[in-house]
Amino acid sequence: MEEQRRLVALERKRPYPASPDEIVPSGDAKRIKLDHDQTPAFRPVGSEILVNFDFSSLPTAAVTDIIVGSLKTLPEATLKTAIEVIRINDPAS
Repeated sequence: MEEQRRLVALERKRPYPASPDEIVPSGDAKRIKLDHDQTPAFRPVGSEILVNFDFSSLPTAAVTDIIVGSLKTLPEATLKTAIEVIRINDPAS
């Protein structure tokens, strides 16, 4: 009984190719790896796309990286001005 099960299982397995030159049937072929020499350019998205995005689904580390990366792109004077505006307008301070 066990021998019969083993033979049935062997019959279901795909046979080894007869030679290295044997053509692989369509559907079994692996995808061709394409070379990409250039990194895709960063394109900022409009705020209308971000309105419905659930930022809570992102890991904290990713959100931190995004914020720090965004702050690095701002000129220092612009950042200082924005901080001062918030300090002036925030009633809690």
